[in-house]
Amino acid sequence: MKEYEKKTIDFYEQNAESYISDTIGADMGELYSHFEKYTGPGMSILDLGCGTGRDARHFIDCGLNVTAVDGSQKMCDCAAELTGLHVRKLLFEDIDYESCFDAVWACASLLHLTKRDLPEVIRKVNRALVPGGIFFTCFKYGNEEVERGGRYFSYYDEGGAAELFGDVGGFEVLEMFMTGDVRKGRGGEAWINVIVRKKNDYLQPY
Repeated sequence: MKEYEKKTIDFYEQNAESYISDTIGADMGELYSHFEKYTGPGMSILDLGCGTGRDARHFIDCGLNVTAVDGSQKMCDCAAELTGLHVRKLLFEDIDYESCFDAVWACASLLHLTKRDLPEVIRKVNRALVPGGIFFTCFKYGNEEVERGGRYFSYYDEGGAAELFGDVGGFEVLEMFMTGDVRKGRGGEAWINVIVRKKNDYLQPY
């Protein structure tokens, strides 16, 4: 585990109660509606960096088969209590699934990786998806990398996100759209959301 990752995970361990209170009731309807155009009951989904389990609970209620993972033990415990799932403690760089999922949902999670480390993790996400599988992720809007309040953040704009997925390869971009922050009092903060599909004929380099 890299030092910046340890600091970020320590933040969630030390601030679990306030983070849960701040995020668990957020209205995710707009993001769900975009994602759910490509998913349906019975599909298998990986909630990558599941946090409180809020989104995993929603997808379970929609009839999806959900696997949830997070790097923070306290987040895993919260998500397990909310969903009834066994939530696996897993760092992003240790993703070890192959052709397991119809979709991967990584909401406000991969932004905690450096821009140097992110491409390899996205390749692991590609490997975890079946051909044609859907991947949603989002980032705070901008182009900088910062450590703030004990957490690391990588920001992306439209050009940066397009370049990221173009360089990684193996995906076609389906949607890229902007939203405000859905947490109370944070509506002025902008996010870029990306939905991509794994190419059917893509051969993952090992």
